[in-house]
Amino acid sequence: MATGSTLSADEFAQFFQQKVEDVRATTASTPSPASAASTATELINSWTQVQPDEVVRLISQAPNKTCQLDPAPAWIVKEFSHLLAPYIALLFYKSLESGCYSQSFKHAIVLPLLNKNSTGDQTANVNFFTTTSYMYSTYAHQTELSKFVLPK
Repeated sequence: MATGSTLSADEFAQFFQQKVEDVRATTASTPSPASAASTATELINSWTQVQPDEVVRLISQAPNKTCQLDPAPAWIVKEFSHLLAPYIALLFYKSLESGCYSQSFKHAIVLPLLNKNSTGDQTANVNFFTTTSYMYSTYAHQTELSKFVLPK
């Protein structure tokens, strides 16, 4: 394993592959945790639909960050948010109503970043930065707002 300022992509991949194998080997004989699952006593059968003006507000307040997973840059979505908002609101509502969401929301890009001023073994000084699509971030923020996830 290279140390110092040089670490190839292959060495980095081998390090993490070995790390995963070590964790699996160490935990292979560990019994599965006891399930603490319980049956819900109350169900949420309906959702309050997010309105297009709220979608426009969420989009306008979001940072101008674009991820490789986005089909369009954030600035374009913001510029045309008033046209896109009714469709986005419907997408969010149908997603909550059905319990399903877009396959594209299930992806993220994970980037390994070296800690500032790291010395020695670079693999021990790595943090991971995760980016998701702009639409997923807006969706996640919208569903966190209690007024939209409470039943009618």
